[in-house]
Amino acid sequence: MEIYSKSESKNKISKLVQKFESGIIEYKSNYSEADTESYLIELFFKYLNWDVSNEELEPGREVFKKQMTLKTKDETNKKPDYHVRIPDKNTNQMKSCFFIEAKQAKYDLKTNARYIKQVYKYAYSTLNASENPNNRVRLAVLTDFEEFRMFDCLDPTPLEKKYEDRFEAYNKHIVKDWTYKDYINKFDEVWDFLEYNNVVNGSLDKWYLTEKQIAGNRITPDKKFLDDLKRWRKDIAKSMFKNDKSLSDFQLTKATLLFINRIIFVKMLSDRVIEPDHLTNILSNLSKSKKTEVKLYELCKDIFKRLDHVYNGSVFDFDKDSDDIEISNNVLINIFEELKPENSIYTLAAMPVEIIGSVYELFIAEQIIKKGAGIALVPKYDEKKASGVYYTPRYIVEYIVDNTLGKKLEECKTPDDVAKIKVLDPACGSGSFLIVAYQKLIDWYKKWYFDQLMKFTKKDNINQFTNKNKNKVRVIGEKKDYYTIHLSHKLKSEILTNNIFGVDLDPQAVMVTKFSLSMKALEDSTHDEVIEDYDLFKFPTLPNLDNNIKWGNSLIGSDFYVENKPSLFNEKEKTKIQVFDWDSKDGFQYIMKSGGFDVVIGNPPWVDLKGHPPELTRYYFKKYDSTENRINLYAIFLEKGLRVLNEKGKLGIIIPNSILYQSSYKNLRKFILDNKNIANIVRLPDNTFVGVKAESVIITIGNNDSLIDCIIYDRKSNISNISTKNCDDNKIINQDQWINNDFFVFDIFSDNQTIEIIKKIEKSKNELLNLCDFTLGITPYDKYKGHSEKQIIERVFHASTKKDKTFKTLLAGSDVKKYFVSWNGDEYISYGPWLGAPREKRFFTQPRILIRQIISGNPPSIYAGYSEEELYNTQTIFNLVLKQNLSPDINLKFILSIINSKLMNFYHLNKFLDQSKNLFQKILIQNAKKFPIPSIDFNNKSEKQKHDKLVQLVEQMLENQEYFYSSRTEDDKKIYKKIIDGLDKQIDEIVYKLYDLTEEEIRIVEGN
Repeated sequence: MEIYSKSESKNKISKLVQKFESGIIEYKSNYSEADTESYLIELFFKYLNWDVSNEELEPGREVFKKQMTLKTKDETNKKPDYHVRIPDKNTNQMKSCFFIEAKQAKYDLKTNARYIKQVYKYAYSTLNASENPNNRVRLAVLTDFEEFRMFDCLDPTPLEKKYEDRFEAYNKHIVKDWTYKDYINKFDEVWDFLEYNNVVNGSLDKWYLTEKQIAGNRITPDKKFLDDLKRWRKDIAKSMFKNDKSLSDFQLTKATLLFINRIIFVKMLSDRVIEPDHLTNILSNLSKSKKTEVKLYELCKDIFKRLDHVYNGSVFDFDKDSDDIEISNNVLINIFEELKPENSIYTLAAMPVEIIGSVYELFIAEQIIKKGAGIALVPKYDEKKASGVYYTPRYIVEYIVDNTLGKKLEECKTPDDVAKIKVLDPACGSGSFLIVAYQKLIDWYKKWYFDQLMKFTKKDNINQFTNKNKNKVRVIGEKKDYYTIHLSHKLKSEILTNNIFGVDLDPQAVMVTKFSLSMKALEDSTHDEVIEDYDLFKFPTLPNLDNNIKWGNSLIGSDFYVENKPSLFNEKEKTKIQVFDWDSKDGFQYIMKSGGFDVVIGNPPWVDLKGHPPELTRYYFKKYDSTENRINLYAIFLEKGLRVLNEKGKLGIIIPNSILYQSSYKNLRKFILDNKNIANIVRLPDNTFVGVKAESVIITIGNNDSLIDCIIYDRKSNISNISTKNCDDNKIINQDQWINNDFFVFDIFSDNQTIEIIKKIEKSKNELLNLCDFTLGITPYDKYKGHSEKQIIERVFHASTKKDKTFKTLLAGSDVKKYFVSWNGDEYISYGPWLGAPREKRFFTQPRILIRQIISGNPPSIYAGYSEEELYNTQTIFNLVLKQNLSPDINLKFILSIINSKLMNFYHLNKFLDQSKNLFQKILIQNAKKFPIPSIDFNNKSEKQKHDKLVQLVEQMLENQEYFYSSRTEDDKKIYKKIIDGLDKQIDEIVYKLYDLTEEEIRIVEGN
């Protein structure tokens, strides 16, 4: 491709402008839209260094992408002619810049609102909250070369019905309004704004939407679509219930969803110009007849039946429960009026199926119930969080698919290789992961066939290629530079049925996944292609997906009923259990017999097992190795995913970051380390899920070696893609080093130097558990110990005064400072066997160490104090006393100095904490028990001196701490603070010597 300097570009565009001006009558009279594109618009952009033929670019990397759409009389939903993009430096993805809609020069582009609306509406419909930011297109150009009009399409106001055909509403949002003479008169402006390299370097950056702007008050198309769906569902359900009071909640929910699926599918077909606008045609036919004599729902069923003949699939299948109902004409008229292209502010032609699917994921989170004489919409779960279901952002899904299925596809040489790949989402929800996986497969096929086409093109054997592959693909484009590959619907159906599989416990989710995948199979299709393929293959356009997407509980097999008699459960409970046997004919027998799935992906439910029925919990604990203590359901899904994965398979999953450190997941971590190699771990920001603060990680499993690529983001980061270029830290870790650590912790934060220091600290040391007895603080109340709700709410064992001799001073967590403990005088507690868990009295009366559970500071610091007074505490503090069988020489204050030292804080931070956390970090009692304490040989003079010196320093520390906290003036506090800091430093120096740290190792600890 030829590159033009600024002066060369101006010269070329000047000649183009002169040519147009001299032949303007000819251009306006006889040049078609296609001629205007080829001889004027494309040349204009070519001279601005855009590769308009994409001749040096791979499929999928086009910068000046020609969009094909069947021409119709009503072009309201027609795709703009060009989609202009650039490569994103940070993500290596293609980044959308603007759309271009070309017109013949004879049209007036300033006052014809219809032309403006077409491209404005299409661009606005891409500005979805759930969309990958690189796919949002805020700017749209309408041009016939004579005029060049660029609009900012952020505001949907001009699209509202009240502004219909009001061009002034659109003209308020003009960004650039040039005539052909401005291309020269304002050339500097044109060059700076539109030249390819200037765009790559940021000339349009101010027009890219930030996540903050998206999250603002404006209504995004997907939010509007969701609001519409919810409103329509309620109106439809009311009408159904009014006509038949015997319908159950389940029937109402299912029937409304199925009908909405169908009309949205019909709307999608018409918006994408695959089918006529059947819904508008129904209204037109109604207006020509007597409204009382026509039942619109019957007309709808006729259309569904006709479409089922061509498309088949699962969308239009006859369903007795759902089809034998009635919906009033008035309800349908209102909905169909809103769905008319001229009345809707969005077009489904511009909304990828992934976005529609994400909307549905929120849509099906509610169900219809009968309430009184009417109906109501309620969440399927008592709380959103109880379902454990969160919509997964698009960039997360794409990252997981790229690093699992994408890696498997890199190994494939032919379509036969790809056909063998089996992809599973065991908790598929609305199908968001499976849709992206399906697109990834389609892209692979397109590229493979395009590469084959190029080989034939070099030999001018294009017809030979077409004949050889006519059942698989068709070549679109009139000349070599514009060739693109379209897969036949038969091939797309084969890909879907060969490669894509899912399971979900929610029958509505199963229905929506099938619906979404069916829509995806028709993406980028035209009416002519659908009919041509149907006539060629005598085969329905869409496959039936009943054998691919199944209703069931991925975690529970029929062996559940061996110990739990079916008769104990009613039909509703059995439906919620919905056993699923992977190895049976009703499961995925042939895949499991072949070794399992090649790829497992998803975002499983994040649900605490505490709220599960005891029968299910018992089953999980008996069936799965990962179960221990109080775990979350995601852990069992992860284990199940690994069990159905074949030996060389890859698993990618987004789950809470508790997998990394919490002791409850020790068994799961061991299971992973014993059986698989981890490929990637991504520690995500807390705002990954919209509207929910969730600490999450992506784990990709299935690697050829034990090296893990760890990408770490700060908890407060705002990201829209995952890359080593935009992360806060990136390191390669060998997972072998996790095999031998306590609890098999996935320590992604420590570098090799830190790990070596930790090993040195642990070498030949005595665990604190062997020196001290531990207890948690008191549990005052426990309903399982017989305490009533009234007792718990009124806190009957607490008091602000010492009511009787059973009442003891009660410490707050903040009463424990570093070394020093001082009661604030606020509360007492009645101590005795009536408490929920009173603990042994010796932990509150003997000389002891008290450790505050909450740690704080930067880096987070342990607060361990010493007391010999009778003081009581709840679980904000835990307590340590010396074991009775120890040498009388060992002093508890020596142990206290170790716990409070910089070195032990360094150890705790790097061994047990999620370092990306900023608030509410805790020291856990089970971790403190593991602290390595130096063994002192009291016959060794040097070691005994260090021990005794530390005890002496702690005694001085306690004395000066008391002076510090009792000081009444700031000057006195400053004096004692200096003394305390000096004592701290002396303690740290001795502790470093006890652990034999080098100067370099001390610098690392101090620097931490």
